[in-house]
Amino acid sequence: MMNYYEVATKIDVSSAGFIGIREDNLIYVDKTQFIYQLAFDKNFRFLSRPRRFGKSTIVDTLEELFLHGVKPYDGHDSYFKGLDIEKLWTDDKQYAVMRLDFSHFTTEERHNLEAFKQALKDKVKKFAQKFALIFDDNLSAIKNLDQIFENAPSKSIVFLIDEYDVPLTENPDDQKIFTEISSVLKDLYSLFKTHSRKLRSVFVTGITRYKDASFFTLGNTIKDISQDPAYSTIAGLARDEIKKYYQDNLTYSASVVFKVAPNEVTEEQKEKLLDKLEYYYDGYCFDEQCSHKVFSTWSVLNFFLSEYALFNNYWYSSGGLPSILVKSLNRIRQDIFKLLQNEEYIVVSQDDFENPTSYSSMKAPVLLFQAGYLTFAAPKGESNYKLKYPNHEVSQSISKHLVNQVFSNQSGFNKLLESKLDQFKSVDEIVNFFNSILNLVDYEYYPIDSEDAVVNCIYLFLKGEDKLKTSVNSHSSLGRCDLQIDSETRRLVLEFKFAKNEAEEAKLLEKAIAQIKEKKYGQTADAPTEIVSLALVFNQVKRQITKYKKVVA
Repeated sequence: MMNYYEVATKIDVSSAGFIGIREDNLIYVDKTQFIYQLAFDKNFRFLSRPRRFGKSTIVDTLEELFLHGVKPYDGHDSYFKGLDIEKLWTDDKQYAVMRLDFSHFTTEERHNLEAFKQALKDKVKKFAQKFALIFDDNLSAIKNLDQIFENAPSKSIVFLIDEYDVPLTENPDDQKIFTEISSVLKDLYSLFKTHSRKLRSVFVTGITRYKDASFFTLGNTIKDISQDPAYSTIAGLARDEIKKYYQDNLTYSASVVFKVAPNEVTEEQKEKLLDKLEYYYDGYCFDEQCSHKVFSTWSVLNFFLSEYALFNNYWYSSGGLPSILVKSLNRIRQDIFKLLQNEEYIVVSQDDFENPTSYSSMKAPVLLFQAGYLTFAAPKGESNYKLKYPNHEVSQSISKHLVNQVFSNQSGFNKLLESKLDQFKSVDEIVNFFNSILNLVDYEYYPIDSEDAVVNCIYLFLKGEDKLKTSVNSHSSLGRCDLQIDSETRRLVLEFKFAKNEAEEAKLLEKAIAQIKEKKYGQTADAPTEIVSLALVFNQVKRQITKYKKVVA
């Protein structure tokens, strides 16, 4: 009988690396066809992916390939035995591999120029010692590399850089250190162009793409393959890969979800579980043609590690929203609200998307895309990109972040959550409930200065109520109401107006009433038995709904 421990111990979420995964006989999703593509073409490549999508494992695999090839060595089988690349790779040459992982630099090394330069120098020294290359302690890291490259045979060195942007992303507001470290990195990357004949391969990973603070200033030396359809599934998990490599985990989790013994799980039940996993964790699209989507590897693996098959926000919980992203989210708060309200996408121009020069000039949706909080919603247009949330995990996590920001009074928020809107009978009770929500809003963070702001705040509060289906701008045959809230037995149709002062209230109330009657809001085929339509006017000065009326259509 299959048990939890049998299937859980085959999963790696501890960053064992390519060799560790293979040595310990853990599940390795064979992506080596992509590794072959990267290694074979001899060009320099850059790949951007969000955190915890397996970038470091790709670098691990390339390092092992260039160091030892695909044949057995040191008395053990090749780590590539049985993988796709074993039959593809014919290069028997061993290369001098220089690997840099900037995420492994200490905090001091990432925030202090001299410490950063010394750490870089130490890495170069270890590389030189490992491959018996000349190193001069009196020279800087850059000058030593220049000398090493100059004396190296043609196409003999491989340079791998993981998380290239960490020192930059951690210093976006300190322009001095940002510029200083950028300068060192530019000097490093310029060596790739100067000594391109000596380099067999260069592969760089990161999250963000700073045009004026990295190798992208160096012309076409390094090609960005991040949105290349040929590499769209190099990181993350495709649905077929989950079915192929995690069959036992899928079976065990399905047995928990459907409350049957593992040997009684049907293929239909596994497909239903995959559908639910898809809703929560799939939807990441990294190629500009929008041809393939992948699941969050971290989320799926942690779900399989959950003994009780819990659909938690695993990826978000592992890192939350770094301060750099919180600032970006605040810059596009209205756009984020629209996405939460099931709007289709945010539009970003091609120039803004492809050519951010620095953090300060990078458009917030672009940074959120690079960090994994937005993804492609459609194939690239002639002059723009369309971005959206990838899945429920991300939209729910962003919603929780906004709740914590908009409703700063958490004790009051939690107490109000205990109220049951679907049980309120009178219009006065319903309106008082809405005013209680609006009274909790942190006005400094999110001033209620428009009709949209009123709708956003109420919608955000109600989004977490599982028994209610809340939608914004809900369509009926003749128009769209501001908010529609469905319970099992009743539909609330809400049309809001925003009054800057008391003198505007009466006129705006009549306008809302007329709209509800004329547009027949909420009168759709799927409507519950009871429809309650309310016209409401929010007074900006008093910061509450001051005029309201039940409308009989």
